[in-house]
Amino acid sequence: MGSSFEEIRKENGNEVHVVMIPYPSQGHINPLLQFAKYLHHEGLKVTMLTILTNSSSLHDLPNLTIQNVSLFPYQGTDPETHHASSERRQASIRLHLTQLLTRHRDHGNPIACLVYDSIMPWVLDIAKQFGVLCAAFFTQSSAVNVIYYNFHKGWLSNDALKESLICLNGLPGLCSSDLPSFVSEQHKYPALLSFLADQFVAVNGAHWIFANTFDSLEPKVTSQVSTYIVTYSLFCSYI
Repeated sequence: MGSSFEEIRKENGNEVHVVMIPYPSQGHINPLLQFAKYLHHEGLKVTMLTILTNSSSLHDLPNLTIQNVSLFPYQGTDPETHHASSERRQASIRLHLTQLLTRHRDHGNPIACLVYDSIMPWVLDIAKQFGVLCAAFFTQSSAVNVIYYNFHKGWLSNDALKESLICLNGLPGLCSSDLPSFVSEQHKYPALLSFLADQFVAVNGAHWIFANTFDSLEPKVTSQVSTYIVTYSLFCSYI
């Protein structure tokens, strides 16, 4: 992952400690888990922060540590909305991550890099606060990333979706029914769609950007993404 890690190896006696921060949902954890296994194979020490406790499949990876995050209790009386639940989960992760970084820094073995799920851009602010390298990981394909980016830029309004053919750079012509339901039925998922679109707000502040795809699978769309995500790199995640 670049010469910066080589410098860290020399400073820390060849140990490079990376913390993976997946969004607490199975479809987001699996791609980051595959990347964690890859980094472990390359000799890096890897810690994964997760609210989920089923880590039996990871016991054969001695350098992969699972940090279970204690979830803040729900304080309300009405049924919790999906958005509120997501905010509570992320607040729990934020506190645990800050404590972990502080503990390692104070004991003289600081974390080298944070690899975070792109839909949690607040991790970038914490990385800057602690002076830690940071990498964003897009858990979906480049094609899906292009669609959400176009929504983020305001190019997929309800009026645009009424067109018989929707043209997005790098993709073949699409009908509205070809798009993710978050986009094609925006009125049903306003909070979730905004959540997904916000992953692009500060992503170019990361030192590296990875995506759950590979170049030969999506050559045109990957090239297109690279024009607006300037450090877009590729990592193939086999799930």
